[in-house]
Amino acid sequence: MVKPEAVITPEKLKANEEVCALVSRYAPIGIVRMNAKGVIQEANLAFCRLLALKKKQVLNKPLSELYAPDFLTQTVVPADGLAPGKSQRSEIYFVHAAHDVKAINFQAVGLSDAGVLGLCLPTNKKKTALDPLYKLAYYDPLTGLPNRRLLLQHLAKVMAENKKSREYLAVLMLDLDHFKTLNDTQGHDLGDRVLIEVAGRLLRSVRQKDLVVRLGGDEYVVVTDGLGVDRDLAVSRAKLIAHKFNQVLHEPYHLSPNRPAYRCSTSVGVAIFKGQELSIDAVMKQADIALYHAKSVGRNQACIFNPELQEAINTRTLIETALRMAIDNQEFELHYQPQLDAMGNVIGAEALLRWLPKTGAAVSPGEFIPLAEENGLSVPIGEWVLKESCAQLKAWQSHLLTRGLTLSINVGAKQFHHAHFVEHVFAALDEHGVDPTLLKIELTEKAVLSRFDEAVERMVELKKRGIQFSLDDFGTGYSCLTHLQRLPVDEVKIDHAIVGNLGQAPEDATIVRTILAMCKSLGLTVIAEGVETAEQHSFLLQYGCERYQGHLYGKAVPIASFKLERHEASYTSA
Repeated sequence: MVKPEAVITPEKLKANEEVCALVSRYAPIGIVRMNAKGVIQEANLAFCRLLALKKKQVLNKPLSELYAPDFLTQTVVPADGLAPGKSQRSEIYFVHAAHDVKAINFQAVGLSDAGVLGLCLPTNKKKTALDPLYKLAYYDPLTGLPNRRLLLQHLAKVMAENKKSREYLAVLMLDLDHFKTLNDTQGHDLGDRVLIEVAGRLLRSVRQKDLVVRLGGDEYVVVTDGLGVDRDLAVSRAKLIAHKFNQVLHEPYHLSPNRPAYRCSTSVGVAIFKGQELSIDAVMKQADIALYHAKSVGRNQACIFNPELQEAINTRTLIETALRMAIDNQEFELHYQPQLDAMGNVIGAEALLRWLPKTGAAVSPGEFIPLAEENGLSVPIGEWVLKESCAQLKAWQSHLLTRGLTLSINVGAKQFHHAHFVEHVFAALDEHGVDPTLLKIELTEKAVLSRFDEAVERMVELKKRGIQFSLDDFGTGYSCLTHLQRLPVDEVKIDHAIVGNLGQAPEDATIVRTILAMCKSLGLTVIAEGVETAEQHSFLLQYGCERYQGHLYGKAVPIASFKLERHEASYTSA
């Protein structure tokens, strides 16, 4: 006879279910239930707390997605489940919400429906040998920030979680402007200190759930979500975040008591997206394109990706590819613009590079020269210009009327500071048997002052062979009398922007008079470029300018059209 208390009534069954539900919910150990495919169907508060995740972040997700990649123990929850009532104990490494590793003792128990019940407790043991390996694989050793590998995993996770969400996420890619200069001039030790400080400032500027990553070098990435369901609002919020980064990273870095504080600006590229509407590669590419644009338009600013940027990058890539082939295809040509003395006599020329593709229209120097400088192509192109110029000087030396003409060539910063630049110049001169005193190298103030002592040393070495130097773009903001006194230059070139404003902006007339007086006191020759009117010429002549270049005297033309025409006195009289 069955005792009454042994009979399981519906009321008792319901009460037992309530008790089991409460025990599961409030138990101090983590409890998780999975179906036969290992997908989490239920998880209690303790389990979520162990990983610092919300319940919605674990439900309907395979348990294996929470494992720490590459650090699974040999024995994990079987993919095909366990027999009912059978159990298996494992130590499993999970990824904690704070992007760290969490080791958990996992007791798996088989259920009658082929599912698995997991009972979880954190391990009490100290750091295992796996922890340093995980750190090495997923974290940057210098700053302690997550690296690219962990970034990609985090993106996959947040994109999946936001699949059904209408809110936008953002990836912000940051690059420190001109950081290489700090490393080159102050050493990598100080550079590393800046990188570490940048990491700390970024971490203090974001929410706890945001991810800050060091990609490598001086590039960082921040992943943030919850930007709202409206794209315009999301863009505004992303801009505010980027602006905040610009501000905090621009604050002075006190690296050494014996050195002034270091300051740097930051360029930021931003990709904004929803859920899984884009692949991870596409998101990263968009942020990279936006960063590239922010740097190309002046740096120290943020740029949000849009399709027009992609089109501009595609066009730029096509130009760069064609530019790499232009030398081999013999698509470059030098044009020559005459330079005159105060009497109107042609005394030389400036060699100006032109790109004339065999298919399509000529490409503006303002478009391809900056691109060549950015992509390291200025060195091989500059070597071609140097050799062609020496060949032309050799041709001029063979004729009585042209043997005394000088030829000026523009040399960019990367070419000038190239380790073998001096050797290349000497080799080109020797190959063509050119009088070195007829070659004039034009350098911008910015190129010289960026590495001043090295530039002076290199210029002195070249001047020993008789090569002349002209300081280009003078008066555009970098001028310094102390530097000018130390530089072994022969000539100063007044920038065309200043010459073009003569008669319109009184301050430009003052600048020109000051430059002429200063150079005269230093024994330097002055040449004004961009002279287009007789009035400009007359003003320059009145205050002692000795040499002239501009459309008033002739445009840059192929060598076959270059003429030694003397200009009439009406241009040269005050």
